[in-house]
Formats: sequence, structure tokens, C-alpha cells
Amino acid sequence: MKTLFPVLALALLAGGAHAQDADFSKLSDEFNGDSDFKSWQKLQIEGWADKWQSATPADGVLTIIPRSSGWYEDNFGGLLYREIEGDFSVSARVRAKGKNSALPRTLFSLVGVFVRSPHEVTAQNWKRGQENWLFFSTGCADKAGTPQFEIKSTVNSVSKLEVRPAATGWIQVKITRSGANFQLAAKRDEDAEWTPIKTIERPDFPTKLQVGLTAYSDWGSVQQVYPNYELYNTQGTPQNNADLVADVDWIHFER
Repeated sequence: MKTLFPVLALALLAGGAHAQDADFSKLSDEFNGDSDFKSWQKLQIEGWADKWQSATPADGVLTIIPRSSGWYEDNFGGLLYREIEGDFSVSARVRAKGKNSALPRTLFSLVGVFVRSPHEVTAQNWKRGQENWLFFSTGCADKAGTPQFEIKSTVNSVSKLEVRPAATGWIQVKITRSGANFQLAAKRDEDAEWTPIKTIERPDFPTKLQVGLTAYSDWGSVQQVYPNYELYNTQGTPQNNADLVADVDWIHFER
């Protein structure tokens, strides 16, 4: 099979929790007329700046317009999620566009699937070093106007990221959990099979996770206040130069 995506790493490791009987398919969403969009949870800390301008389902597509924002270390971005327990697979068909261009023109403007270890955060009890999550997104990372994947894993608010080539237009991205192993894969609509991209081991993750969608844009504006995490989280960025229209056609959950 020919594919545009390079195989970065493939380690299909055995082990982990046994599959449970819960039917995750009912949590999937096509964002059409049957969508119960209100059933989603949005990560929004009271007293903190909203990192999204809007998230609106219409005509079978969820469109997210983020403000200048990003998930990095103790910087919070936007997250729409469901709580998932045990092993799972989450996939989404997504597209990253600029507001007036085929691809975003600001650095680190991407949309994708996100997995986070839940913990209660308030403006009063927040402190550094408590964030644990990983995501797999597509859009433009360190090269504006160039299609790329971003893979980021954060342990106790220490983030490690990878940037790899992607394709333009609609892309399907997937994260599959098998115990402590999280397998990332991607495909274009015309691809017959998924291309394995990377396997990340996260033994620190609990059984129950927040799993869903993220979109963020414009690291340049975020960098103006970095690393003042509290200022960024509570007030956002001094400028909003975000250039991302993040479309989500569907998101599917499977056991």
C-alpha cells in the first residue's frame, strides 16, 4: 500500500487492561441533525479565559474557531471530551484551514484527537506540574502553510512534541489505547488502510480518561506571555492572531 504518511514508529505492544463490554459507539457523533451536541463536556475553568471563540455544529460538520492558544506544559487549550474507561479507539475526520487560505498561516494551528488524565482544576487550586495528556493533530505546526502532524505527550506538565509531514484536506486521525500503550494512526479518505504513525507508552494514565477533540492556533501570540502560565490561562494572549478554521466531520469511539 502506498501512502503519503511516513511510518515513524510501530510497536504494537501486547498487554494492558482487558476489553470491557461497554458499547462506545453510542458516544460517536456525526454532528448532523441527530447529534446531541449538548452531551459533550467542554473543559472550561471558571475564571480562566475561554480558548475557543466558537464550536458550532451545522450541516453535518462541527466547526471550531480557536483563539490564540495552545496545549504546552501548563498552558491550557480548548478541549471537547467524553469520559472513557478502559481500552478504546477514537478516530476523527478533520480538516485544518486558514480563515482566508487553504492552510493556516500562523504557527502551530492544528485540530485533532486528545486524551487527558482528569483532575479537578479551579482558578484557586491550580498549580504547576499536574498536567498529563497526549494528542495527535493535523494542520500547520512549525511551518505555516505546510501540512503537518503534531504529536505531543505531556507528563507532569513536561511536554515532548514531534512534527511530521501530513497531507492537505480531510485527514482521519486515530488514537487506540491498549493498557498503557497508545497507538497513533492516520489515513486519507482514499487510503484503504490506516498507516501506523507512532506508539506512546503512558503507564501513568488512569483507567478513566477524558477523550475528545482539540483545536488551537498561533503559538506566536502565546509565546509573548510564555512561560507565565497563570497569566495566559486566566487572561489569554495580548493579541489574537489565530488563523484556524477547524472542521470535524465526525468522531467515532470503539472498544
